[in-house]
Amino acid sequence: MYTIYLTTNCNFQCKYCYENFANREEISEEKLIETIDWIYQSDSSRKVSITFMGGEPLIKENLIKKAVEYIYDKYKERENVFFITTNASLLNSEIISFMEKYRFRVRVSLDGTEKTHNLNRYGKNGTTYYEIILDNIKKLLKSNCITSIRATIAKNTISNIFENVKFFTEIGIKDISMIPDINMSLLPKEKEIFEEQIALTRNFYLDKMKRGEKFGLDLFDGHYLQFLFAKNNRFEMCGAGTESFSIMPDGKIYPCGYVNDKEAFLLGEVGKGIDKNKGLNILYSIYEKEDSCSGCEIRFFCLGMKCGYLNYIKTRRINIPSQLTCFQEKVLYENVKQIFDELLILGKERISFFAPLLEYAEQRKIGLSEYGEKIKRIICE
Repeated sequence: MYTIYLTTNCNFQCKYCYENFANREEISEEKLIETIDWIYQSDSSRKVSITFMGGEPLIKENLIKKAVEYIYDKYKERENVFFITTNASLLNSEIISFMEKYRFRVRVSLDGTEKTHNLNRYGKNGTTYYEIILDNIKKLLKSNCITSIRATIAKNTISNIFENVKFFTEIGIKDISMIPDINMSLLPKEKEIFEEQIALTRNFYLDKMKRGEKFGLDLFDGHYLQFLFAKNNRFEMCGAGTESFSIMPDGKIYPCGYVNDKEAFLLGEVGKGIDKNKGLNILYSIYEKEDSCSGCEIRFFCLGMKCGYLNYIKTRRINIPSQLTCFQEKVLYENVKQIFDELLILGKERISFFAPLLEYAEQRKIGLSEYGEKIKRIICE
């Protein structure tokens, strides 16, 4: 996976935005083509995945079109997969048709209902663009674009989590990511509200599933593997810096978007290559040998044991999650456990979506957990 930052500029000024680029950069057409050639000549994989990112990437709509057309002209023998993350305010029928033609996976940043959206998300000109965004989402859903939502849970929207998940399903969204503001800290009462909202959402999620109307919600679905597979208490990061890379407009290459403004994490540059040894050495230098999570009973479940660079920007160690992550994962563990307990009595028809994950485990000889074995027996009956 390669993420190409077309621009660090954005037409929005969201209150919780963690991107704080010191310099405003715009990729040139020449640098973009150079970047694409470097990716395809450096990576011999049959499948190549590219994400267009910003800032707001649609500020560079013309370059997105040129990049995709160039790839399909020069590298058409590859399996090319395109992603884009956008606030959707700049979408129009023409670009939607273009993305539909090339089967884009479109992730729209929207926090929920108009009430929620207007609390934290608005343009630099003061406009919220909510009606425009919602209309564009409906157009995307009518197209062949694979459309998902990326919602941020902010301190002032915690009490709206369930309402917003329900709203997304009502407008036809089947894939929802709800990600807490990474700089948020919660008071005891706010933690109680979070727990209540997650429980309400869990019940809604289960009710949909029982009626055969399952939708994807990463708060829960993102932990399926941890419950299906045998416990693994080791720290295992994602592939940032080894399998996935962030490329800035000037061609500098970083392991992850969380650290692409930090020169200490610079891995290389387009045209010059990547120093993977440097990447590994960086990881070793920020790994805490005295792991404070070693005795945690949900260590096998916690995604804080996967997102190392998120950990780093909060704790300066890749294997020590923030207090927010720790709290969230403990709440989610209890709720996902209840979901799995309910799944075991739903029957084969309602849990057949687990079959590909079980096949994946079998192909790679990954052991199954107690839950995994029970679900396998039900599916194989």
